[in-house]
Amino acid sequence: MQKKPFLLLILSTLVSEFACNLPTGALPLALLHDGATHSEVAFAMGGGMFAQLLGSIPVGALVDRIGRLKTIRASVLLMALSNVGMTWLHGPVWGGLLMALRGFSMMSYVTAEFAYVTEIVPSERSVSAVSTLGMLANFVFAFAPAIGVFMWNSGIGREQFLYGGALTLAGGSVLWFLPQKHDVRTKGRSRLILMRSVWLPAMAFLTAAAMQSGVNTALAVVTFTQRGIGNGALIFTSMALMTFALRYPAGRLVAKYGARFMTLPVVAAQ
Repeated sequence: MQKKPFLLLILSTLVSEFACNLPTGALPLALLHDGATHSEVAFAMGGGMFAQLLGSIPVGALVDRIGRLKTIRASVLLMALSNVGMTWLHGPVWGGLLMALRGFSMMSYVTAEFAYVTEIVPSERSVSAVSTLGMLANFVFAFAPAIGVFMWNSGIGREQFLYGGALTLAGGSVLWFLPQKHDVRTKGRSRLILMRSVWLPAMAFLTAAAMQSGVNTALAVVTFTQRGIGNGALIFTSMALMTFALRYPAGRLVAKYGARFMTLPVVAAQ
């Protein structure tokens, strides 16, 4: 394993993912403060899920075409831009557009990061390496939204998004030290396959999972706050800590038994 590049990816993941998950907790409160209705908050917060769902195939093609490093570096800049935009642009329309930009750029970041890490570890460790980075992202998600709500309740309003943008750039800066020799991209012109029938079952399940996750993301903070819970984003802490605990062993199970077999308990749990 190439230890230095892997450590750089870990550092970038911890800092950038923390910064970009602050709005998950604080933006619903900011939109309510702007006078948005609950439905408008829900649609705005769901913008990220729709962007991830619709952009996943184009992003995969983009990573193959221009390479992992260019994609991941550009994604960090867009992640920072989405955070900075939330500092000054108010209302549910801007909130939805910026959440969509955040969702698309974070998905691009993760896609390129996972693709790059498979090039710096032995093939038999690729699933474990990807699971480790995903586990760290879940660990950060356990705290970032709750910290965003805590800062909002402590009087630190939309300026926290500006701090988040600066942190994203700081975390992403280490990506410029990743060695180019591990980057991979498609040589020459290639045809883009937009859809294959064998993808449909997995896409249907992922769509259902994204919709459920979108409802949680959109409404949890508002609902629990109105019920008198001081920090409604603590529900994300519960969810993410459980995912953090199970993600690495789940990755090992996939490596041992195969992805097709492991879809059964995942479907049952979902």
